[in-house]
Formats: sequence, structure tokens, C-alpha cells
Amino acid sequence: MYKVLKSEPETFPKETFGIYYEVDIDGSNSEWRICAKDIIDKFSKSHTIQEVDVPPFYENEDFTELKYKLDGAELTLSCDFLLYSIYVTTDSEKLTKELRHELGSMAGWESE
Repeated sequence: MYKVLKSEPETFPKETFGIYYEVDIDGSNSEWRICAKDIIDKFSKSHTIQEVDVPPFYENEDFTELKYKLDGAELTLSCDFLLYSIYVTTDSEKLTKELRHELGSMAGWESE
């Protein structure tokens, strides 16, 4: 379904990490929302999560942001359909590192 990237380029924001997900190129890109739901479900096992701004899905959506509160901190999931990537962003580098490790341990790691 998806794998967490082990590291990001040096120029990447420290509050963000990437995830590769499997895409049906001729499809609607609904796969990213399935992955996003699974990510939120995994995080909710050890964190309190509240939806802030989660728009309805539309076919072939790209650069869409899903916004949540995770234990009171900001959490955003966004997608890049062309790169088959989901980006997880928080408001702190420390929290981002913790979430990356937590999710990678559950979902697996993408080799570089």
C-alpha cells in the first residue's frame, strides 16, 4: 500500500517526511485517500486526533491537504499524484521524527 521514505533531501523541510504509495495511473487517485485514512488510523492508536479541515474526495485530486490536530499539534497530510507521494507535516521537527519512526515501524520503509 505505502512505505515511509528513510530520509529526505537536505533541502526538504525538517517538519515534513514523505511516503511513497501505490497508484493506478489510469485511476482516480483514490489510493492516496485510502493510505491517508490508514495513516490516521495508525496514529490514532497512540495519539488523540481531531479533524480540522478534511475536504471531500474528488477524482484525480492533487496537492490536496488534509488537516488534523494530533495531541493538540498541527498535522497535515498532502499528496503529489505525479510523484506518488504523500507528505506528512507537523509544526515541530521533533514530532515529525517521532511520527516518521512510528509509522515506518508499522508500515515499512522505502529503500533509497
